[in-house]
This record gives sequence, structure tokens and C-alpha cells, in this order.
Amino acid sequence: MVVLSKLYSESLQKMCCNEIIHSRGCTDNLIHQIPKYIQSNMKYFAVLTLLPLLLKINKLNRKIVKDTLTYYANTVFSGFQLAVFINILICAFRRRPELFGRYNIMFLPVFISGLAIHFFWVAPRVKQLFGASILQVTIDSVCLRRENVITRAIANSKGVRTLIFMFCSAIILHAKQKKLCKTFWIVTPNEQPIKESSPEIENSNIQIFENENNNIPNSLCNHKTSCRAHVLTGLRNYLTIGLSLDTIKMVMSRIPKDVPYNTFISKLWAKLKNYQFNTTALLAASVGIYRLVNCHLNHLYPLKKYLTINHLVASFLCGSAYVFLPKLSLLSYGLVICIELFWEQFKRKNYKELPKNIAENNIVKFVNKSTLGLLLFPPAVAYLVHTYVYRKHFVSALGEEIINGLTHGYGKQISFNISRAEQLMEAALK
Repeated sequence: MVVLSKLYSESLQKMCCNEIIHSRGCTDNLIHQIPKYIQSNMKYFAVLTLLPLLLKINKLNRKIVKDTLTYYANTVFSGFQLAVFINILICAFRRRPELFGRYNIMFLPVFISGLAIHFFWVAPRVKQLFGASILQVTIDSVCLRRENVITRAIANSKGVRTLIFMFCSAIILHAKQKKLCKTFWIVTPNEQPIKESSPEIENSNIQIFENENNNIPNSLCNHKTSCRAHVLTGLRNYLTIGLSLDTIKMVMSRIPKDVPYNTFISKLWAKLKNYQFNTTALLAASVGIYRLVNCHLNHLYPLKKYLTINHLVASFLCGSAYVFLPKLSLLSYGLVICIELFWEQFKRKNYKELPKNIAENNIVKFVNKSTLGLLLFPPAVAYLVHTYVYRKHFVSALGEEIINGLTHGYGKQISFNISRAEQLMEAALK
């Protein structure tokens, strides 16, 4: 803290923007960075928004392609707006020495930019994406700090992360089956056969694991084929998707700079050596466990009162596939979806009970229409960028990719310059 205090009062406060943040004048730098911001956002969001088209390759039509391309254009333009506004505010605060300090160089400009996203021309779907993504990597960062027992247990123990992920899996799959959640999840739940309030469910005549004697008891399953075919079809489809994703990840992986690879074959061989089947194993195990357990329990307990329990048990157990890809970012993604589900339930329950004069208030309406990730976006993104600039090791790889993807490595450059100045100050104090 002493070093940082002296760093701002004696060193950085005397420097210009082109000594700390960029190598040109502020206006020239902004003009120079604009095409790079566009290029960087196009590259980052291409994978995020266009890759799902591969999952719908058999169902592609003009409408799906048009909607996807529109979504891609909106994300690129929104990310570009955010990057430009952050750039302008950083230089604006730097030009006022009395406003320059540790929290004003990054935290405050990014916080204001996060607030301004509500006034930018940003599509609601893009706002939700930004809010969920930033909330996810912020949870990563909090866990990586390991400041208390809970975060240390999550960051250090794969078993704890797996158990939490299993609970997330049960909550999310149950909500998706009830049509309460439209967010993407690694497994698509089985259709609910008949409404739980219907007495017809005891008389369901759908069979499980059909055989030659046709003597298998009835179950609660609602798929068109036998349960054996249902399970095998899921395994086949998810193995294909997993192999495709692992292959794309292998192709896009970087080759270590310290190892010379001069030919195409040598580069390809270097990437093939790092080929891993983690995503394939995660997807195949998830769908296999989920469908097999759910069908088996529906066969053992074909009664209405066991319908929800059967599905929850299958959803919970399929989360154990997390052991094949025990990344903190995947757990954070599940936690974000669960948090949003609880937030929606909280709003749905309490908004109707508000007095009419309060319910019609513009702020209350805004909160009711917003996701929790969007409401927390300004402080979350400010905290994330601030942490990345000063303590880079507390930000996950995904968080670093988001920051540098939106700003063309602007955060990385500032982090490097401040770190170098801090090292020089420490050397001077010794």
C-alpha cells in the first residue's frame, strides 16, 4: 500500500497519458485505436456468437442465419461503444490531476462506462450477454482471491466444485423442463410427459427398453423411441458435438513460442499432441448419465408423485460429469444461471405484491425488467478491470480474454506499464 501511495503521489501523477496508457496524444490514440477495437471485437465475438450455428447445422434456414448475423453485428457494435467510451474517460480523468488516483485510473472510468451501457444503442439480448459474462468472470476472480474458507474450498478442491456443480445441474435442468429457463446448458432435459396435476399419468402406456416379449412395465418417459434408442441417440449426438468442439479448440490453440515449428506438418503435430477430449467426455457423460438414470427411475417408480424426484435425481447425478472438465469458469457459469433463476423467482413473487404507486415507479420497473447480471454490470466490470490492471493473477483466463478482446489488449498494456512503474518505485525505496 505504501508503494502504491508513493507511486501515484510521486511518480504517475507527474506522467502524461502517453507515458502510462498509450504512446500517442489522446486524440491521435483514439483515432488509431478505433479500427483495432472493431477488429478485436469482430474476432472475439465471432467464436461466441457464430459457433452455435455448428450445433444447428441440420436445422439451418435463412431466418436462423439472419438472426445470428444480426446478433453478431449487435455484439460487435456494443463492445466497440464500450471500449471507446472507456478510452475517452480514462484520458479525461488523467487530464485532471486532482481526480487522478489508484481507483480513478481504471475503476471509475469503467464503472461510468458500465452505467452508460444502459443508454447506449445496445440490444436487450446483448445486454444480457454482457451482464452474464461479466458476472461469471467476477465470480471466478472472487474465488481466485481465496480470501475466506468458502472461496478457498471452491478454488482448491475439485470435489467441492463438483458437488456444487451437481446442485446447479439439478436446479437448471429442472427449471428448463418447467420452461422457466431458456439459457443454454450442456444437456437438454427430457420433455415433461404430462402435467403433474393430471391423473392420466398413472395410465401412461409408453414403454421403456422394449423387447421381443413386450412385457416391460409402463413408465413416465415421453420420448418417441425406446429408452435404449433415446440414450444411444443422445450419446451419438453429444459425442459428435464434443469432438467438433475439441477439434476447434485444438486448431485455435497457440503453439509455444520457445519451440521452433517451421513447417505446416510440424505445427499440426504440435497441436495434435495437445488434443484433449475433455469437452467430449463432459458432454457424453452428462447426457448418458442423465437419460439413463431418468429412464431407469421412471421405469422403477412410474407414479405421478415420483415424477419430479426422478428428474431431480437424474439432473443431480449428471452434474458429476464435471470431473472431466473441472474448470472454475464452468462452475461460475452454472452459478450465474442459478442466481438469475432465483432472481427471476424473487421478482415474480414480490413485484405483484407491491403497491400500485410503487410498482409504477420508473426505477422499480427498470429493476423488474433487468437481469441481476445487468444490474451488477457496472460495479462488476469495474472491479474486474481494476483487479486485472493491478493484480492480474486474480483474474481468470476467460476474464483476461474478455477484457483484451473488447479493448484490443488495452487493459494488458496499462497493466504492464503500471506494473513496471511499481517495480521501479519499489527498487527506488530499497
